[in-house]
Amino acid sequence: MRKIHTEDKRKTIEFPTGREISRKEAVSNRRKTYRGITVGTFLVLFTVLYVPSLLNWVSGAHIAQDVIRNGIIEEYIRTEAVLIRDEVLLKPSSIDGLYIPEIHEGEKTAAYSSIAMVMGSESDELLREMDEINAKIVKARMEQAEKTEFFSADLAKLDDEIGKTVAKLIEACNSRSFEEMGRQKARIHAIVEKKAEIAAGDSTNDYITSLQNKKRSIQNMIDQNTVQVRTNISGIVSYSIDGYEDVLTPGRIGELTVDELDRIREGYPSVRTETRSVKKEEPFAKIIKGLDIHMAADIPANKAAKLKEG
Repeated sequence: MRKIHTEDKRKTIEFPTGREISRKEAVSNRRKTYRGITVGTFLVLFTVLYVPSLLNWVSGAHIAQDVIRNGIIEEYIRTEAVLIRDEVLLKPSSIDGLYIPEIHEGEKTAAYSSIAMVMGSESDELLREMDEINAKIVKARMEQAEKTEFFSADLAKLDDEIGKTVAKLIEACNSRSFEEMGRQKARIHAIVEKKAEIAAGDSTNDYITSLQNKKRSIQNMIDQNTVQVRTNISGIVSYSIDGYEDVLTPGRIGELTVDELDRIREGYPSVRTETRSVKKEEPFAKIIKGLDIHMAADIPANKAAKLKEG
């Protein structure tokens, strides 16, 4: 049993250690106890705060989070506006008719390319006649192929017979049998004439030739009533002409007035009917240059003051 004397000399603390602990040792033990509690508390806080974050970072599931705050994300004003683009009208057609696009609406085109073809009103009937002629030519060629296959066996037999007759003619010449030579020559002549009749009896070739000549004549008439539309600049092709291509331009943005915008909106058709008809000396196609699109709208001053350039 050991005894430890406290500040009060009248009290002692006894521990069953077998020896007495001095005051210095007691103070040192208390310091070690406090230090152990402090280190343990720090380790617990570190484990609670940082270990989950470390695990999330290692697993790749670390997602930035924030608290939802009250406030205005954006301000918007509902209004009507007109689009302003850099557009160039192409040279109008010199004839009335219909246009056939080679480059369609919204597609890009290179400079000096053909974008459409305008065909005169009479070309429609000529095209239908051209289709009928093409159908007749196809039908005639199919019939010709069938006849050739049908007579090919007969022609082959005649060729074989001519070969045999020539062999007999050679034998007659060797034997100097002039009578036999005359018979074989007459036989060969008859076979050749028969073969010529079979080969020439088909008039399909002449019929096809006449159809092809008529087709070329119609094509020449179509070419005379056709105008090729080309562009000398690159851009996006459009066949939607609204009449404001020279009014709503990027260069006139600063000159537009509220009254002018109101007149444009009121006069602009809400629904445009799609038609491919073309009138003489009236533009029907345009090229949109660049990718910049501007918008013009009349906004009250008190609302416009809240807007800022983004």
